[in-house]
Order: sequence, then C-alpha cells, then structure tokens
Amino acid sequence: MFNVKDFGAIGDGVSKDQVALQSAIDACHGAGGGKVVVPAGTYLTGTIYLKDYVHLELLPGAVIFGSPDLEEYNAPDAWPQNWTSVIEKANGRHLVVGVEVSHVTISGGGRIDGNRAAFFDPYKYTRANFPGTRPSHTVYFVESDHIVLENIEIFNATYWSCFLHGCEDVRIRGVNIRNDLKTWNGDGLDIDCCRRVTISDCNIVGSDDCIAIRADCRRLKDQTRACEDITITNCVLQNREAGIRFGVGNGIIRRCCVTNLAIRSGMGIVIHSDYADDSVRDKTIRPPASDRDGTDISELVISNLHMVTRIPFIIMSNYVANPRESTKVTIRDVMIRGVRAHGNNTTVIQGNHDMSVRNINFSDIDLVMHKGEGIANWKAAANCSERFAANRPYAFYAANAVGLHFNNVRLSWADDVIPDSWTHGMLCANVKDMTIQGSVLAAPENGKDIEQLDEWNEFI
Repeated sequence: MFNVKDFGAIGDGVSKDQVALQSAIDACHGAGGGKVVVPAGTYLTGTIYLKDYVHLELLPGAVIFGSPDLEEYNAPDAWPQNWTSVIEKANGRHLVVGVEVSHVTISGGGRIDGNRAAFFDPYKYTRANFPGTRPSHTVYFVESDHIVLENIEIFNATYWSCFLHGCEDVRIRGVNIRNDLKTWNGDGLDIDCCRRVTISDCNIVGSDDCIAIRADCRRLKDQTRACEDITITNCVLQNREAGIRFGVGNGIIRRCCVTNLAIRSGMGIVIHSDYADDSVRDKTIRPPASDRDGTDISELVISNLHMVTRIPFIIMSNYVANPRESTKVTIRDVMIRGVRAHGNNTTVIQGNHDMSVRNINFSDIDLVMHKGEGIANWKAAANCSERFAANRPYAFYAANAVGLHFNNVRLSWADDVIPDSWTHGMLCANVKDMTIQGSVLAAPENGKDIEQLDEWNEFI
C-alpha cells in the first residue's frame, strides 16, 4: 500500500498535489504493483498517469480535482494516439490518464472532478463563440487492457467524462457521472474500438450522449480493432441527446447487448452508420463517400427499457434527412424488445438507396406519442434537406429497408397531442419483406394507421 500522504500530498484543495500523487503511483508501479490509497480530502492536480498493476483507491471523501492551470496537464502530442478538436474547443489535455497500461483499477467511493467551471461557462458562451480551449477527457485510457472502474464518481467534466479507446477486458460498475446539462459535449462513457466491455449499475447525467459505442480507429496504433462484445445493463441515464448511441467512425460495431435501463433523454436509442467525422459538424456537408465508408453495425440486442424522450429510436444509415445512393456498410440484425417509451417525435428507420438497413425487429413495444413538436416546421420546409428526419408527422417512418418486423407493438396517443399535427401511425416507403403481427399501430384522430409506398420520395 502506498498512501499519497506519505509522499507529501496535502489534500486541502489549495496546495498542488500533482507531484505527490504521481510519485505514489510511480513507486507502486516500481514495486511491481499494489494499491495507491488517497484518503479523504481535495487534491488539486493536473495530469496524473496511471501505470501497470496500479490500483488507485479513492476513499470516500477523496476528490481528485482538476487544476485550473493548463500548463499542469499533458501536452497534446504527449502520445501518438492523442488528438484535439478545433471545432469542439478541446485541447487534448486530460486529468487521469492510462496510455497502453495493463491491469489498472480505480475504485473506492471517491470522486474525480474535472473542474469545468475553471475553464468555461456554458451559460455565458456557446461553444461556437467561446474564445478559448478546454481540457479534453477527464478519465482517458488508450490501447490498454484489464481496466476496472468501480464505485467512483466522475463530476464536472470539461468534455467527455470517460473515454476508452482501443481497450480490452474492461469492467465499469457503479460509476456515478454528473455534468451540467448545458455543458458542451458532456458525454458520460465513450467506448471506442474496445473489446469485451461490461457496463453495469451506473447513474449518468450529462448534456450529450450518456453512453456512446463508437468505431473510430484512425488514431490507434492497431487500426484493425472492432468495437465488439459490449454489454450495458442496470443503468439510469439522463441527458439532452442520446441515452445510448451506436456509431461514429469507419470501423465495426458488433455483438452488443443493452438491457434493463431507465432513460430520460432527448433521444432514446440512436444507431447510425454515417461516418460523422468530428471535424465536420454540418450534417448536410460531408466528404466524398469513398473517404468515409462509415460504421458497419450488426448483432445488437436491446431489451427491457423504460424511456421518456423526444425521439424514441433513430436507426439511420445516413444521419441526415436525405439518404445517399450507396454505402459499403450496413445496419443489420437489430432486435429491440420489451420497451415502454414516451416520445414527441418520429421513430425513424431509414437506409440509403441500396437498402443498407436490414433485419430490424421490434417486439413487445408500448409507445405513447405526445405533442408532435417540430412537425409544423417539417411541413413548411421547401425540400427534404431542410427537414429534420424525426420531425415527420408519423409515429413510425421507415424507408429503404429490407426485413422490418413488428411483433406486439402497441401505439397510443396522449391527451396533449397538438391538433392536426400527426397524420399517420406509420408510413413506409421502399420497404421490402415487412411483417406486422399482433400489433396496434393506430392513427391519430383523422389520420391513417399504416400507409406503404413502393418508392422513396424526398417530400414524404
């Protein structure tokens, strides 16, 4: 055991404890591994580097607190896999870091606090007009293995709370994440090109995606890594964007299980294979398709959810209103079952023109639709490129898909529905091999239950 107090740490929130913390970690590693104990107190620090076989135990009341001095953080080029984002004002500096490490644990009931307030005020600036930069991920692991994050808190992130990139054999359990709902890009957990990851019993509040499953391997040394064999269970998620998002990158996401979640968010489950390069934020402007094949997503099982959302589900090859002609990737073999959801906007299942969305199954779904906000803007738009995909006047919209199956799906309408907003329970265009069994897809008042069109048209 290596107590940071024995290495000169003060823990008063004023004294700089970076050297003491790092010295304790280095000594533990040098001794072949063990436990670095952080007693109750607030430890002001810049970047600390975790090492092989080190167990960082943050005891209850212990806080690793981000220094307001950027010079105390790692340089953006400190390791080859690191990156910055000019658009997102993230400078590539991190608080707790593991670079190519093995058998590292953070646990104990304490907190890692990114000290967001020291770097920007989201109530004063938008990200676009913010004149400075901010540290990137609060907790960051890259190309590491046998990582455990258990019974800790991650608060007040300056960017994503926890980013694992190209890691294997990861267990995340009982992690409590809290970010102000106005924080830009305030993701909870980002799992990118990782294998064999379990996430359970977490409580996440943030402004962006609570949990993002990604496949962007461009910066990794090993660019063959897929994001695969991921399980997420028994979590409570709240945010302004997606509860769970699958997508981003030019790689592969496969064999993921999501179950037993309570979600209150802008979007419930989002699955998109569009490349979505971080450097291109305008969703109507993209590099040539040959430069961004996108994410191939398959074999997802999503079950036992309760969701209160604006948009219950988005499953789209191209994360804009307009499909593209073709793509080298697909979204396929997705099963969504056992869901009770409330929504204000359309559930969208949309492939590109080559029918790149395939074999999507909805089973035992209770969906209650509410007001229908945004539909008026959709109807007023001159063309499809001006329309947000989930603002259509249909509870379900499906296009350019093969194998769409509804089994015991029950659609109902709340009392607060805006009059004359919704027109259909479901509208389908260019959908092949579709089955509907034991389902009630009732239309709103004076609308149509289900309408099927043979061809996709940008104005529907």
